[in-house]
Amino acid sequence: GGIKGRIKWIAPRTQGQDWFWGANLEIGRVARDLDLNPWNAELKGIVGARKGRWTLAGNLNIDWVVSGPQHGPVEFQIATKAAYRLDDKTQIGLESYNDLGGGSGFGKLSRQDHQTYLALDRSLGPWDLNLGVGRGYGRPEDRWIVKLIVGVPIGS
Repeated sequence: GGIKGRIKWIAPRTQGQDWFWGANLEIGRVARDLDLNPWNAELKGIVGARKGRWTLAGNLNIDWVVSGPQHGPVEFQIATKAAYRLDDKTQIGLESYNDLGGGSGFGKLSRQDHQTYLALDRSLGPWDLNLGVGRGYGRPEDRWIVKLIVGVPIGS
């Protein structure tokens, strides 16, 4: 339903360090039939660990309206991922995105939006691909969702 630009930074890890952290900033525009506020932004704090073939990660996401007629409070979301590396370029796993509510007060989780995806991550040279098929539950509910993220390297 739209497009967004993303800048992600992951802190360099030392040899043998399992954990990682970083940040991500996204600004995007969606179709008006999906959101009255077409321009939105999201800031993510990223933490995770890699051990053997497994990656476990979590994000605290803070969303806000950049431009539109209905500015509201910031919204919070928790996102998690568990992935298994098949080879040096491919991993599969589960991703979960869970809205917590707005800055003016958190709502009941059953009234918030949630999605769970089966995801494939693949390196294509210096580019990264994340493809997911998921299902939404809670409110508002997105039945089936297909997502595609293409990571384009900037700099070296």
